[in-house]
Amino acid sequence: MDRPQMAGIGFAIVSAALGVIGLLHSKPLPLSARLGELASVDANNDGRISRSEWSAAGRDAAALDLRDSNHNGFLEPAEVKPRRGARVRH
Repeated sequence: MDRPQMAGIGFAIVSAALGVIGLLHSKPLPLSARLGELASVDANNDGRISRSEWSAAGRDAAALDLRDSNHNGFLEPAEVKPRRGARVRH
């Protein structure tokens, strides 16, 4: 093995080690992040929007009822659909 190959292997090992360290120190996203653009309405960050949170955000109760497809009184991630023309970030 020549010097450039050894340097490349060394950089690869260091890069992999730093990646593992980064994964160990990463924090999961809050549950409310699954609500997309409505995450700011989820005041207690439990991953769903209650009727009181919806009203406190100044939203119309009838709009919550239209979106609440399972009629449990909460708006959950599966019930939040991207707006027409909205781009989904990956």
